[in-house]
Amino acid sequence: LQPEMFELDAENMAAAVRRDLRDLLGIEAPPLFAHVEKWPRSMAQYHLGHRERIGRIHARLAQLPGLKLCGNAYEGAGVPDCVRGGENAARELQSQFSGGS
Repeated sequence: LQPEMFELDAENMAAAVRRDLRDLLGIEAPPLFAHVEKWPRSMAQYHLGHRERIGRIHARLAQLPGLKLCGNAYEGAGVPDCVRGGENAARELQSQFSGGS
């Protein structure tokens, strides 16, 4: 979801984090130190505005009965989040097809 971040070297990655801290939290002071550890097969990072984007997707999906989306790209990258998303999608579809709301 942000694979380009993994391509940055440690210095540029640390600079990106400092920009995010400044923009999101107003932190201007430079760090006392920075250490970058890359985990190539770790969980993806969502872009800023992800929740709003997902809200727009859900609004559009509400107009398409019988279609549900779930998985790590939507509402949580962890296994429990994915399981919960699948269970919720299944319940909603079951309700739609059995005449529920």
